[in-house]
Amino acid sequence: MTPDEILTLAVKVYYPAIVIFGLPANALTLYILIRRRRQRPSEAKTTPGLYLIALAVADSLVLIFIVFIETVVHFVILDRRVSFGGFCPFLITLDYGAHNASIWIIVVYTVERFIGVYLPIWKYKVSNPRTAKLTIAGVYVCSYVLALPHFFAEAPTAVQDGNMTIYRCGEVENLSADYRLGLIWGQSALSYLIPYLVIIVFNGMIIYKLRNMRKIGPGIVRQMSEVTATAVSTSIQPRAETSDSNSPQPTFLQKRIKEEMEAAAQKAGKSEGVNSRDNSRVTTRVEIHPRPLSASSDNQDSSTDGDRKETLAPVETTSPPRAAASDVSNTAATEPAPESRPFSPMLPRGKARPDSLRARVLKKASTQKPATRSKNKPVVVLITISAMFVLLWFPRLVTFLMARTNNVDRFDDFSYRVALEVSSMLGVLNSAINVFLYAYADSRFRNDLVSILTCGRR
Repeated sequence: MTPDEILTLAVKVYYPAIVIFGLPANALTLYILIRRRRQRPSEAKTTPGLYLIALAVADSLVLIFIVFIETVVHFVILDRRVSFGGFCPFLITLDYGAHNASIWIIVVYTVERFIGVYLPIWKYKVSNPRTAKLTIAGVYVCSYVLALPHFFAEAPTAVQDGNMTIYRCGEVENLSADYRLGLIWGQSALSYLIPYLVIIVFNGMIIYKLRNMRKIGPGIVRQMSEVTATAVSTSIQPRAETSDSNSPQPTFLQKRIKEEMEAAAQKAGKSEGVNSRDNSRVTTRVEIHPRPLSASSDNQDSSTDGDRKETLAPVETTSPPRAAASDVSNTAATEPAPESRPFSPMLPRGKARPDSLRARVLKKASTQKPATRSKNKPVVVLITISAMFVLLWFPRLVTFLMARTNNVDRFDDFSYRVALEVSSMLGVLNSAINVFLYAYADSRFRNDLVSILTCGRR
């Protein structure tokens, strides 16, 4: 077989396979997305499903008009021996309209996600079903309106190839060079240049923003609590009152600590043992809600008043069982006084009480699961779709630039023909694999897909 015959055979095998696989895949995607919106009320209030449904419809139109009718029917089945006649202008217009809609649905979805990430004020005005439906309808209308100039530039043509006449949809004979050049660059700007610029720039900014949010997201409570504790321990020190007007005013925390210390000292009574222990240790934590201690025989105030007094009970580093006031007074004289430490109500000394604010904050921060891609499923799906679009259509952009920037007609060159066919194959492949992209990026879609394929057995 000659190289031309091999290339023709590859085209005749590849495009029917794309149609056989791509159309059922898009139909399955539409079924899953529509059923999800009907069964889950929360999905009906979101916009990502609408854009994905519109994209599946546009991709299906691409497979029907460009791949099935123009390539499979005309080239593979009829072998270009039958002319489409007056249907050629309509077919080319439908081809370009479906192609524009498939690309610009991704572009507007990117812009919508970009606004949601960078402009939260406009999020609820843009990211709602009504706005999404109007946007999708506008994209489809504009796509086919911008494809109308091709209607007046296409006509059926016949080319003699040996003993066989080949029919194709070609350009009008009397088409001016300026009109032809405007069609080529205008369609290229709509299909490649502008979408590439918007998709790459906006998705890059979205990824940058989400990476920064993820860095400060899960551990923000723990980090801020540790920073606050360090700052308080190094900055807040008990100081005597001065009459200097230039001295800094005490903060709210210092005033609260001072009031709690005075109240605790008044409630502590006149027990020498407890006072000596409290003075030696300064204090370890100010309890906003002090716990009552049982009355002791050594406490003269409790025995005379007949009621229980609330005292400030310091917390030990190893959290031993709380002893009575009489035991503390007997052992305080024999134990050496521990070293005095700078006062810090948030400085971690041992284990924090389970009911304290710091313990609750740290427990919440430690048990919080790290952010995963499931937290931003619409953005992950969008980035996946955009990346595949850029990768699969990039060879087509390269071949276009090669043809436009080179004055030599390379159509007869076999290497250029191979590059053109391969780039076209990769481009139409983008319209047939979205079901795999959704299944990869969205676990719920993957579960629904597996459930349908296995008839609900899994």
